[in-house]
Amino acid sequence: MADTKQEQLELLRSSTVSKDPEVSSLKYTDVAGGITNHALADEENFIEVHVELGSVRVRTDGELATAITGELLSQGYYDAWNTSISVYAVTPTVIYTVIHR
Repeated sequence: MADTKQEQLELLRSSTVSKDPEVSSLKYTDVAGGITNHALADEENFIEVHVELGSVRVRTDGELATAITGELLSQGYYDAWNTSISVYAVTPTVIYTVIHR
């Protein structure tokens, strides 16, 4: 994992989590406290979350993410999961993209 924000941005630009083709992607803008669930469809292998502004928490155990539960992702960072996810907006404004592969 990259240590600095610059290293995280470089990783984001120079690599992908997988070579699997993108099935769909959608950019979300949310305010603090907003929760969005994303289900993995049959033809998809995993879901990527790319945080462009602010911070979100992502939970993958079937429960809703909250202000204190789930994995914290901040601006310039991304991660991928092979399960359905719940995304909770931590900061006053967040922009993130969800890519299904």
